[in-house]
Amino acid sequence: MISMTGYADTRVTIENYTFQIIIKSWNNRYLDINLQLPSSCLPIERNCRKELEKRIQRGKIECTIRQESLHDSPEAHIQLSVFKQTANYLREAAKAAGIKTRLSISDILAVEAVFKPDRAINEEILWEQLSPALISCIDSFNNDRAREGAATQQDIEQKLVLLQDSLQSIAQLAPSADIAIQQSLRKKFEEVMGDLIDENRILAEIAMYLAKYTINEELVRFDAHLAAFRSAMQEPSCGKKLDFICQELNREANTMGSKSTLAAISHMVIGMKEAIENIREQLRNVE
Repeated sequence: MISMTGYADTRVTIENYTFQIIIKSWNNRYLDINLQLPSSCLPIERNCRKELEKRIQRGKIECTIRQESLHDSPEAHIQLSVFKQTANYLREAAKAAGIKTRLSISDILAVEAVFKPDRAINEEILWEQLSPALISCIDSFNNDRAREGAATQQDIEQKLVLLQDSLQSIAQLAPSADIAIQQSLRKKFEEVMGDLIDENRILAEIAMYLAKYTINEELVRFDAHLAAFRSAMQEPSCGKKLDFICQELNREANTMGSKSTLAAISHMVIGMKEAIENIREQLRNVE
C-alpha cells in the first residue's frame, strides 16, 4: 500500500550548473503532473514527464527542477553595452509615455536581454546526466510514500480486525434474532386466534418473515468482502479498488442494521459503519 503524499529532493552537477530536483505530492483521484522547469530543461520536459508517469500511478504531483550557476560573480554575465542601450530605451519610453518616475538599476536588470545567456547544455548530455538523478529522486519519493502507506495499512488492518470480530459476534446472535421472530409471531397468532391456531399458516408466516429479516446472506457477503479487501491490499495501486469494496461493506452493514430486530446487533452495526467510514477516509490518501 502506497500513500499519495510524499516528498523527495536531490542535487546533481552538470558542467557549470547545479540542478536541484524536488518532488512532492498530494492526494488526487487521477495522476496529475505539474512540471516546473528552467528554460534550459524545456527540451527534456517530455522525457521527465514520461519517467514520472512510468513510476507513479495516482496523485497530484509537483516536480520542480531548479538550476543554479556555479560562478561566484553573476555580475560578470551582464552585457554592459546592452545595459546602456536598454537604459536609453527605457528613458525614451518613459518620456514618450509621460512617466516621470526615476529609472532605477532594478528596472534595467529586469530586462532579460541585459544578461548574457550562458552556454546552453547539449540536450542529449543534459538528459544523460540528469535522468539518473531524476530516477533516484522518484525512487526516494516512492520510498517515502511507501513508508507512510505502511503506517496507513497498519491502521486499516486494525479496523479490519474490529470488523471481523463484530461480524463473528453478530453471527452468533443471528440465530437468537430468528428465534425471537418465531416466538413473536407465534405469540401474536395465539393472542388473536386462541385455540384455533393453524400450524401450517403459522409456519408459512414465519418462513416469510425469516426470508425478509434474516441476515445470513449479508453475513456471508460481508465476510467475502473482507477477504477480498485483504487480498486487494497486497496489490499495487489498490486505492480505488479498496474504496469500491468499502462501499460494498457499507451496503451490507446497512442492510444488516435495517433487518436487525435485536438492539445488540444494531449497536454492533453502528460500530462497523464507523470503522468502514474511517477506512474510507484513510483510502483517500492511498494510491
